[in-house]
Amino acid sequence: MSAEDAKAAVLAKLGLPANYDLLNADPFAQAAAGDLNAFAVLKAGSAIATLLQTLGGGDPVNFGNIANALAKLLSSSATLDLSNPAALVSGLTAQMEADGITFSSLSTDDLSALINGLTLIATSSSVTNMAMAQAGTLENTLGLEAYKPLDTAAKISQSLVTLAAMESNPIVGAAGDSFLIEGGLGAIGTDTLDSLGLSFGQDLDVTLDLLAADATTDAIDDGTIQLNTSLAGLAGLGIDHITSDAGQNVTITGGLGAIGSDTLDSLGLSFGQDLDVTLDLLAADATTDAIDDGTIQLNTSLAGLAGLGIDHITGDAEQDVFISGGFGNFTSAHLATLAAGGFANNLDVTLGGLSSSDLTNYSASISGMAGWSGATTDLVAIGVDIISVGTDDVSLDDIAALISSGLDFAAADNISLIDADIEGTLMAGGGISLDDLADLGIDTVDADTGAAGNIKLAAGDTVTDEMSSSDLESALADILAKFDGAVFAEQDNVSLDIGNNAVAVADLSAGLLEGIVLLGIDTFSNGEVELWNKNSSA
Repeated sequence: MSAEDAKAAVLAKLGLPANYDLLNADPFAQAAAGDLNAFAVLKAGSAIATLLQTLGGGDPVNFGNIANALAKLLSSSATLDLSNPAALVSGLTAQMEADGITFSSLSTDDLSALINGLTLIATSSSVTNMAMAQAGTLENTLGLEAYKPLDTAAKISQSLVTLAAMESNPIVGAAGDSFLIEGGLGAIGTDTLDSLGLSFGQDLDVTLDLLAADATTDAIDDGTIQLNTSLAGLAGLGIDHITSDAGQNVTITGGLGAIGSDTLDSLGLSFGQDLDVTLDLLAADATTDAIDDGTIQLNTSLAGLAGLGIDHITGDAEQDVFISGGFGNFTSAHLATLAAGGFANNLDVTLGGLSSSDLTNYSASISGMAGWSGATTDLVAIGVDIISVGTDDVSLDDIAALISSGLDFAAADNISLIDADIEGTLMAGGGISLDDLADLGIDTVDADTGAAGNIKLAAGDTVTDEMSSSDLESALADILAKFDGAVFAEQDNVSLDIGNNAVAVADLSAGLLEGIVLLGIDTFSNGEVELWNKNSSA
């Protein structure tokens, strides 16, 4: 056919603009100047050149022979869809086999790299990104070292749903290559991200840029983008970063996923710090660790959570959550992230991996306060209910700060209150009652190790003046039940103020009084007069 007829046929069969001057125009210069028709032609040329070079193994004779096969394929086909590279490669391979043409038999990985590269070329949004995609494909298939701009992400204008429909998985590239997916989720509806069957090479650096329209794909019209997968699922897809418009609400509906004993930090995920991100924990997350106790383990620190870009953590009411990593490298910026929402009030949250010095140092460095007051106040603001410091000695001021904030020690901790300031009266050191000590989980109280001391404390708010003997017995029994064994040092003289209940004391059961003695309490008083002594016949 004539050159004009051939030009028209090529443009038509490749789905390119019919009026483009294919024989004379410079598509590179025109595309760089913003001509979209020229850019479409340039991408088609880039894709075909990459296809011929790869299948020809870099040999110029093979390149020409394969070009002849492609010409035959063009003449025998209505159209060739460059956006469906898998079908293009399959069709060209069949044509070459029919013509007896020698071509490189690609390995599974090289074939995948070729198809993914052609997909990236077809979806490129700039000349630079197209060139990077072509160079990366030739590097991965033929080992060519081609020029690629540094610190520039290849931009994929398609959504995750569209990429998945191309069936070009996994999407690979040279280790460390950056990919920016500009099309968001796409029309995913209620489907999970895992069900797309999409994956990116784990050595790539992949950013998913969510669109405001992604919030309209689920059934709840609240402006929130639902990521229907888990944290482990996101990482498994090969997605490293999630970005979007500032202030966009994003919810991760699948909890932790099959993370096992891995740390959250090891997933390599991050959410844009200007997003408002909620991680919704699932009851099944409690079964991923080695301890079958119904508790969800968050194997990271508070700094690690905030560093991921997670702002809120929700879950079923009264779900136990244990954070294993303590504060980590916590800063005021991390506090601002978590204190704005942090853990939902219906969760029972324990912060582990702490020591007394961690709490003291936090108060001094973050809040500028002495002792534990700053740390305990901020932890409550984040949504923490319990702290775990293992086996540790604490002071009267420490536990006063806990009582003031509403925090408790973990039941498994072994906490000793050893403080000379409680000599004479414990009440004067912060209004701490026996019931407070029980609620905090204090295991040992000693005024001064090795020396005798006098300790006076109130029973608690449940013990009032002029109680009946049965009510007094019940109130004291409830307090005793919170302790596991002896608490007060044997050498200390401990007096418990039970108010004006002299008559009721006389009728307390022998079993209750035995428990009082085992706890280490020596006398009852009304604050001034002794009402009972462990050595008395009563």
